[in-house]
Amino acid sequence: MGDAYTILVSIFFTLFTTFWCCVRPDFPSHLDSKLRILSIKLNIIFWASVCPEVVLYWAMRQWFEAGKVAEAFRSDNFEITCTVLRTDYS
Repeated sequence: MGDAYTILVSIFFTLFTTFWCCVRPDFPSHLDSKLRILSIKLNIIFWASVCPEVVLYWAMRQWFEAGKVAEAFRSDNFEITCTVLRTDYS
């Protein structure tokens, strides 16, 4: 019983650490707390371990939506401008 338990625990921790390192949720809001960010990451890890197809679907949906947003910006001749606010420290 001891050897089987050790093997199962090591498999669990190996999978958990693999998912923990691989899961990269979208950039969190600056208003999100550390607990909120942790709960989002744990939720993704749960779904990645239980049903990986859902995570694949989620990633593909984000990719297609990003393509639609990029196309909208291209069609509007969107230009990125940068304004730098400087204060004189002299």
